[in-house]
Formats: sequence, C-alpha cells, structure tokens
Amino acid sequence: KITETAKSTLTSLIQAEIASLTELKTKIQNDTDLATLRTDTKSVVASHRIFALFLPQVRILTAADALKNAADKMTQLANKLETRIASSQSAGEDVSSLQALLSTMKTNVSDALSQADAVIALVTPLTPDGYPANKTTLMTAKQNLQKGFQSLKSASQNARQIIAKLLTMSVGNNSAGENSSSASSIMKP
Repeated sequence: KITETAKSTLTSLIQAEIASLTELKTKIQNDTDLATLRTDTKSVVASHRIFALFLPQVRILTAADALKNAADKMTQLANKLETRIASSQSAGEDVSSLQALLSTMKTNVSDALSQADAVIALVTPLTPDGYPANKTTLMTAKQNLQKGFQSLKSASQNARQIIAKLLTMSVGNNSAGENSSSASSIMKP
C-alpha cells in the first residue's frame, strides 16, 4: 500500500531496470572475449542494485504510507475528541487540560504526517545508479519514519489521557452513567 504517485514512479523505475537488464542479458550472451564478459557480469551487481535499493525503497514507502494512514485515523479521533470536549465545556466542565492535551495530540499527528511526506519525497526519486551514495538517504528516511511513529505514539498517549478524563467527567456528572457510553464510543472507529 503506497501512494499512486510513488507506485507510478517505482513502476517506471522497475520497468527501466527490467529493460536495462534484458539488454545486458543479450549483450552478455553475445560477448566474445572474457574481459568484456567479466565487465558485463560485474555490472549486474555494480549498476543494477535492485536488491540494495528497490527492496528497501519499497519497504520504506510502504511504512510511510502506513504512517499516513494511521495519522489520518488519529486525525479523525482528534476531531471526535474535540467534539466531546466542546460538549463537556458546554456542560460547564473545566476542559482546559483536555484542550492542552488535544492541541499536543494534533501537533504530534501533524508531525507524523510531515515526516511521512518528507520520507516519500526523499525516497521516491532514488535510482539504482545513485547507489551507494543514496544509502545515506535511505538511512535518513528510516530515521524520519521512526520519528513519525514516535509522534503517533505520543498522540495516542494523549488521546488515552483525554478519553480517561472525559470518562471521569461523564461518570462524575451523571450517576446513571448515560454519558459514559457516549464517551466510550469515542474509542470506536
């Protein structure tokens, strides 16, 4: 699961590599001297670094897409929480701590999305002929992904705190507990 743009770019790069390897195969089959044959066979590894670039590139892009999907779900949760906080505020509750947690949550989600977008922009244009120089770019992308997932983890912790406080408010203000079920529904997607 990667974005259509990334999928299109990777498909083009892969098709170009397939065509290049097919040409190289024909050239190797037609080589007449040992020195040329050795040079051509070495170029399979030296020039066509599919194993070294494409596999990590696809994994990184897939992880970036997963990060974006998770951030989108966290954004939906933040919107639900914002609605619940506004309802609690309308009921006369002090929600300043909840609003601060929500703001931090939104910042963390935004950071995760930014990291995912940065990773996609960084990794998508890489080509095998740039390897091993682009290996550092792959490492940077992995670090950005880790930062993004850490931001989402922090956002998730903020959401849990908000939900717990909303549940406490609901139970504290309603002995029958009719609002606790609506506060619990926040956690459902």
